[in-house]
Amino acid sequence: MSRTLRRLLLVSWLLSAPGAGAMDLLKTYEMALERDPEFHAAEANRNAILQTKPIAIAQLLPNLSFRGRMNRNHVLVKSTPIVAQRGQDVFFWDNTMDVNLNQPIYRHELWVQLSQADNQIAAAEAQYAAAEQDVTFRASRAYFDVLLAEANLSFAQAENVATERQYEQAKARFEVGLIAITDVKVAESAADQVEARVIAAENEWENAREALKQIIGEYEGDLDRLKDNIPFERPNPDNIDKWHELGQQNNLLIIASTNQADLAKKGIDLQFAGHMPSLDLVGNANFLSTNRPNGISSQSQLLGAELTIPIFEGGGVNARVDQARFQYEEAMEKLDVQRRATKLQVKNSFRTVIASIGQVNALKTAIASTRLALEAEQAGFEVGTRTMVDVLVVLRNLFANKRDYAKAVYDYIVNSLNLKQAASMLSREDVEILNRWLTAEHIRDPLSDALGDTGDPSVYDDRNPEGPPRSDMQAAPPGLRTPRR
Repeated sequence: MSRTLRRLLLVSWLLSAPGAGAMDLLKTYEMALERDPEFHAAEANRNAILQTKPIAIAQLLPNLSFRGRMNRNHVLVKSTPIVAQRGQDVFFWDNTMDVNLNQPIYRHELWVQLSQADNQIAAAEAQYAAAEQDVTFRASRAYFDVLLAEANLSFAQAENVATERQYEQAKARFEVGLIAITDVKVAESAADQVEARVIAAENEWENAREALKQIIGEYEGDLDRLKDNIPFERPNPDNIDKWHELGQQNNLLIIASTNQADLAKKGIDLQFAGHMPSLDLVGNANFLSTNRPNGISSQSQLLGAELTIPIFEGGGVNARVDQARFQYEEAMEKLDVQRRATKLQVKNSFRTVIASIGQVNALKTAIASTRLALEAEQAGFEVGTRTMVDVLVVLRNLFANKRDYAKAVYDYIVNSLNLKQAASMLSREDVEILNRWLTAEHIRDPLSDALGDTGDPSVYDDRNPEGPPRSDMQAAPPGLRTPRR
């Protein structure tokens, strides 16, 4: 085995060993609840809208205010019947105090606003609950996106190692005259292509990690990996129409949109109140005192009813009523958009879950078959009945099947969560169930192993280039690629 390859395997084994800083899905979920700015923005919005009810009630309650004023006055007396006061400067103080009371007796718009507050709060509560489920889904999806990117990087690196070994073998056989230079060039071209895939996979892995950090902030350590065998169960209930009904009944965004449509409908009544009279109970107490010579101090009180009847506002009220009607139409259309989006989300997720289960089973068989085909192609290459192109095609198919298998597994997990989110049934319990599918230990996982127990004859001991295949190779760690000698 070459020195470079030994170094790759040693570093891969060290990095794949269980670490103290491994982070599971449940911890990721808790960090998302604590750190995600979108979730906290939804929480702040909910808390702000909760104040609309006290504000609406306050408008129906008595409004009592006090106003006081103290003035220092300077008067130059120029003309007065009192000769002694002519030409005098007079300085004095006067004090005024007013207490005003206003109690609405009938204001139609205030009662409409109180009713609207209930819809605003209901919509905000639904949006907040939807945001909580959304952060659960986004954090989980980002977590598994990192695992999938890590698996794809592992496959790309393992394929890089295997293709490099094919290239080395082809050169060795060419040097002893067993094959033509064409096979060497084909192997070299394949190695170059795989190296490009490794670079792309590394970039996707880094991007996936950054997407997770966007939700939970900076984190240390690796993520726990999926165990070997996880249960692939069909959705419960196993009926797409029942899931559609659940989505239409329970979806929190539909509930929020319904309340927003009711809010807009009441907005028509609110604007129509501009045509209606208003009646208030009003009261005032006034106190006036002064130290001016011969000045007058007084007190006065009044209590009465104030009636306001709108007559003409230049057509503004009618225009606002029409505007509110159009806003109601807009809200109803948005409600229909949300219903259709939920229907699409439910049905696509349900079908993807079912398809993923079938793909997982089919790709398991395909991987096993491709391994056998690779052995056959390699054997044919040894005796001259197969070309290097044939071997590399099957080798490429093997790793393509592994990548497809990994994607099917993660599609099953993510779309199972997406289905529950569409029906607004996603909860911490679902995260805890998924968390039990993970482990911090290094396991022989079909999503992360490279060539171990594959029977892949593309991996050889340097001491015997044409000897039996080895089965102890692991994928190279992220950031390391096998340099061509």
